[in-house]
Amino acid sequence: MAKGFSFKFALNYLSRSKRLYIPYFIASSIAVSIYFILETIISSKSVANLPASDSLKAIFSIGIVTMTVFIAIFMLYINSYLIKKRNHEFGLYNILGLEKRHIAKIIFCESLILNVSSLITGIVSGIVFGKITFLLIVKILGASVEGSKFTLSSSAFIFTIILFVAIDIIISIINLVKINLAKPVDLLKSEKKGEKEVRFVLPLTIIGFLLLGWAYFVALTETNIVKLIYLFILAVIAVIAATYILFIAGSKFIIDKLKKNKKFYYKQNNFISVSGLAHRMKQNAAGLASICILSTMFLVTVSSTTALFFGQAEMLKIQSPHDCQVYLYSDDEIVSDGETSHNQETITQKSIDDFNAFIKKTAVENNIEIAEQYNYSYCSLRMAAKDGNLTSTNVLDQLDDTVKLLELTILPLDDYNKLSGKSVELNDDEFLCITNLDKLNVAEIKGADSKIYKEKEFITNDKLLERYNKNSASVYSLTYAYLVCNNEDDVKNIYSSLAKIVELERDAQTARLSENFVIDYKDGFDYKNASDFASSLLKFDDRFTYNISDIASKKADLNSLFSGLLFLGIFFALIFVVATVLIIYFKQLSEGFDDKERFKILQKVGMDDRAVKKTINKQVLIVFFLPLVTALIHTAVCTKMLVYLLKMFSLFNTGLTITCVAVSALVFAIIYLIVFKITARTYFNIVKWDRENV
Repeated sequence: MAKGFSFKFALNYLSRSKRLYIPYFIASSIAVSIYFILETIISSKSVANLPASDSLKAIFSIGIVTMTVFIAIFMLYINSYLIKKRNHEFGLYNILGLEKRHIAKIIFCESLILNVSSLITGIVSGIVFGKITFLLIVKILGASVEGSKFTLSSSAFIFTIILFVAIDIIISIINLVKINLAKPVDLLKSEKKGEKEVRFVLPLTIIGFLLLGWAYFVALTETNIVKLIYLFILAVIAVIAATYILFIAGSKFIIDKLKKNKKFYYKQNNFISVSGLAHRMKQNAAGLASICILSTMFLVTVSSTTALFFGQAEMLKIQSPHDCQVYLYSDDEIVSDGETSHNQETITQKSIDDFNAFIKKTAVENNIEIAEQYNYSYCSLRMAAKDGNLTSTNVLDQLDDTVKLLELTILPLDDYNKLSGKSVELNDDEFLCITNLDKLNVAEIKGADSKIYKEKEFITNDKLLERYNKNSASVYSLTYAYLVCNNEDDVKNIYSSLAKIVELERDAQTARLSENFVIDYKDGFDYKNASDFASSLLKFDDRFTYNISDIASKKADLNSLFSGLLFLGIFFALIFVVATVLIIYFKQLSEGFDDKERFKILQKVGMDDRAVKKTINKQVLIVFFLPLVTALIHTAVCTKMLVYLLKMFSLFNTGLTITCVAVSALVFAIIYLIVFKITARTYFNIVKWDRENV
């Protein structure tokens, strides 16, 4: 073989097969571009100074692992289609004198040209769109680009090149093995072969319906949050398996039943339509199932990420009921984020008064108008409530409607009366229970010194709860309870007793109360000023241990988290759409070439053009829209499970979630119809008949 023949031959073939390889080139370039953008954001310093940049990078890091697996599977799938379409051609080359090593060399050159060009194009477009993506992230986060500029990372180039070169090598090895093992005669006949005849049709169909029925049952009935997390994964696997089984075996079962119905089958239109449909499903069942799964993935990904993004305001209200809370701790040892610190100063009334004055002064300096400010002494425990009974958090693995995570706060009566404006009186052995739970079984509490305290009143509507959304009492969020005791000694006594439930040793004689300063701003405050205000409060006195929870920081964290998820969802949605479009395109292309000869035969046996066109349209519409309809059904059933899962993020707006699902479905259906129009044009251009040749 002449030097350079393989390369020239490969280049010539690619130029002649634009209809086959340009879509593949575009899809590969988009995959490279998206991967490169994610790698750039993760590995460069582009987002280093953005709010909650660590969360953003963590989200993208998780996403890129999943995307790597998906891209590899997708490219292997498309390659298998392209090679299958060329097996007949390779067989001819072999018969005409080309050895298998020559054919292998041509395939390698084609792969090299195609993949290198798509890699370069993808990286170049990734550089361009990476800058745009970065600016969009900055815009959505409402951050300043100062100190955080878009920069390219060498590791992004290296990882991108390594991944796609590795995929190319794997694909080349698979292709070479197939060519070397195949006989020329088998290669010549391979294009005419459909999928292997499906065996055990009835058992497989039953299994498919059972898997799908179980997954649907779980999605529609399960409410246990812990079970729901892992059952969601199992249900997804079951739906994927059931979809493939039912498209492959279930479709054959139904078509066979139609064929056995002689009154229906032996009518001209039905006979041709059912026979054609049987052929199409045999050839393309797996491809149609893939389209269905990718479509479902698109709908679930887009609807969930958009619901979280647009539901941030509601989630912020639930997760930050007060605009700012400052906790001054008095315990000898304070454990925070796994680290223990020691106070050097005891909280006194003077230090409380000084800090209240410091809050007001700092608010003025940062242009924050305070609507309400109060403080109270307290001891608190993180517990669980099972059927209304206080217990340790060890039962949270059973989390459902009977088990709730509980923040229990115990405070003295004087502080409660001061902040509530009431004049409540309690006997020495009485306490108030204030909670957003429907029930809490604390009619009696035995103190650390064996003193019995009795509940005087169970209150569910109080100033302490007025900013807590009623949904925060659900299984998905932290619930709150306040016990109001007669004095500080009673607070310590009850606290020390209840601490034993959560396996904490607290001595009522040495325990000290901490102080909570609650600050709510007037409407219309600036979040930047609020953030500066909260940060400035830490400058009060370094002898105290602080913990600050403020709405500005929470907003920045939520915005970063859900903006990252939104962008990741968009990237995945784009990949899913590209994969779906490419599979649909190749399916239409394949069916076009197959149907061209079949419908010429139909014309020869007497069918007119109108009847042939009607038959084509009927079959194409059924086959083309079957994946879309099935994907919409999957998504509709999944919506209830999606609503429950999003409640874990404190998104209780079911209407918003359903709206996002509906809009996503509508947008995808429109995209699907556009793709149908474009690819159908290609199909009908192939399936042309010339009456003069009939």
